[in-house]
Amino acid sequence: MSDAEESWGMSSSRSAKRAAAARAIVICMVQANLEAPSSTHHGDLHLRQPPLQLYTRLLRPTKPPPPTPHP
Repeated sequence: MSDAEESWGMSSSRSAKRAAAARAIVICMVQANLEAPSSTHHGDLHLRQPPLQLYTRLLRPTKPPPPTPHP
């Protein structure tokens, strides 16, 4: 692990890591979508695009899960 990765990991909170992971997932999905062989039929181009709601749901900050009660 490089020094930059280590310092980033130490200084970031769990929610920041979750947001970064969500952004990475979206970037991968967009890249895969761009690299996919495009259809010559123009009509189903919009069907290849993942729904925008998926992106906004991934990028929207989520509330932390409720703490689990200890037995």
